[in-house]
Amino acid sequence: MKSLDNKILHLLSNNDVTFFIPPYQRNYAWDEEMCEILYSDIEKVAQNPGSQHFFGTVIYYAESTILGQPDKYILVDGQQRLTTTMLFLIAARDVIRDEKVKTWIDSRYLKNNNVTGDVEFKIKLKQVESDWNAYKKIILNSNLDDAETKSAVYKNYAFFRKKFEKLEQDKLTRLIEKGLKEFNIVTI
Repeated sequence: MKSLDNKILHLLSNNDVTFFIPPYQRNYAWDEEMCEILYSDIEKVAQNPGSQHFFGTVIYYAESTILGQPDKYILVDGQQRLTTTMLFLIAARDVIRDEKVKTWIDSRYLKNNNVTGDVEFKIKLKQVESDWNAYKKIILNSNLDDAETKSAVYKNYAFFRKKFEKLEQDKLTRLIEKGLKEFNIVTI
């Protein structure tokens, strides 16, 4: 076992990895209060140049994949933090008006663009089955049904989106570039 200091965005920027949340892990359970705390922490770091934030650990193991598919990392710990970070990034992508920045967020953090066909491997984070449809539709900009809009995945995406819609565009990009970029994690 080897632990590494890392940044959350660095971990998510690997375009040859799909993170899988195994079925034995709990469903996504962060609520609005947890998202508010995360948002506040990101804002504090963004407003204080040179500051950083320790975001916890991410523990995973690699599972073998077939040639042409990204590495498959099975999450043992950190799935709630990774999911919430992804929801933050999806909401930012959906609110930012600059098409270059939208595409950059989408291709760098949300999807493996070198994968063709199977959506399961194209999306960088595969949720547990009960959260998968809502999460997949949010990432792919598809319409959600009523039940999916009641999921914590959708509610927290909507929370971040509502926050971002009130911000000036440069402040929103600063939250990512100066805030979330400085969130440290330990990967094992």
